[in-house]
Amino acid sequence: MDELAGTALYMSPEVIAGNYGIECDMWSAGCVLYILVCGYPPFYGDDQYEIFKVVREGKLVFDGEEWHEIS
Repeated sequence: MDELAGTALYMSPEVIAGNYGIECDMWSAGCVLYILVCGYPPFYGDDQYEIFKVVREGKLVFDGEEWHEIS
């Protein structure tokens, strides 16, 4: 597994780097769960290259109003 394949919003840093295994599926599942809980993706940008940059930085923010009721 060394090809860049998938949707940028769900790709793990390892997939972006081009060296990954099946454990990157947990990252994608976490992205889906995040979207189900709050309604928007954990990492976003204007294009896939901006998304890749933000994913590599790995900074999540949980300060939006939708997170006030989430334990």
